[in-house]
Amino acid sequence: MENGLQWNRGDLKGRSKAVLRMHYWRVIFMTVLMSLFVGSGSIVSGVLQPIFNEIRFDSEIFPDWGREIRLHSIDQAAGAGILELEEPILSGRYYGVAFFAVVVAAVVVLAFIVFISVIAVEVFIVNPLYVGVMRFYVRSFDTKPQFKEFFIAFEKNYKNVTAIMFLRDLYTLLWTLLLFVPGVVKSYEYSMVPYLVAENPAINTKDAFAYSRMMMKGQKWKAFVLDLSFLGWKILSAMTFGVLGIFFVDPYSRLTNAALYRRLRGLDQIPHNIYYDGMEEDMVQGWYGQPEQKLQNGSGGSTEE
Repeated sequence: MENGLQWNRGDLKGRSKAVLRMHYWRVIFMTVLMSLFVGSGSIVSGVLQPIFNEIRFDSEIFPDWGREIRLHSIDQAAGAGILELEEPILSGRYYGVAFFAVVVAAVVVLAFIVFISVIAVEVFIVNPLYVGVMRFYVRSFDTKPQFKEFFIAFEKNYKNVTAIMFLRDLYTLLWTLLLFVPGVVKSYEYSMVPYLVAENPAINTKDAFAYSRMMMKGQKWKAFVLDLSFLGWKILSAMTFGVLGIFFVDPYSRLTNAALYRRLRGLDQIPHNIYYDGMEEDMVQGWYGQPEQKLQNGSGGSTEE
């Protein structure tokens, strides 16, 4: 059964622009924080990428210390392509080869350590911060967002948050390795998981994936087209070397995706949002002071028994 909730891009983008105008500098500051810690241009990538760049084979670091190693074809005319290594077997001059083998082994070990470090940073630091950013964006529609949301995962159910986000990345990767298209489809099917975890860090793994799957059933193509509609803006952002992205495109697109989550979750039906006239007066008693709401299915009923 498909999620029957109806929405259109214009409405979501209109709401996002309204939030962006209302909390512009707060949202921009959070976007800058996210760019520093999350993504290809983050501090994490900036530190680790040069290490990867240095892990390469360079013939200049293996000087020829008197040994003569030459490869030539012994049957080129016949096209056998067999190569012969010319070196006196009994000369005792194998230290160059041994040195090369040691360096290769060291490079492999170093590459493995860096690879594990990248995964660890992604799982235990980047993903929890990403959840905090999603919480910040979603709550921007209800009241003035607080910067403490950025670190919410480290304060509440940290292990649960890291486990769910790790499984989300793992499942998406495995589907992508199977075939590219199923990987894209599954990435949209799991796209609501970070928002669900951000709203309720105590949610269990099974429910997080089940609710995301239910919310995106029949909505994946429309969500893909929604993302595609920002392509022109992203091109303009690239032409300005990312400046336009930081100050408009990135927060605009992410707020729009947060608006989609709110629409599919039915959160726009509660009074404490940007269209509620009494929001400023009731800010303290707003979303922040309310208990977590039960997740709703597409027809508006509770999914919990």
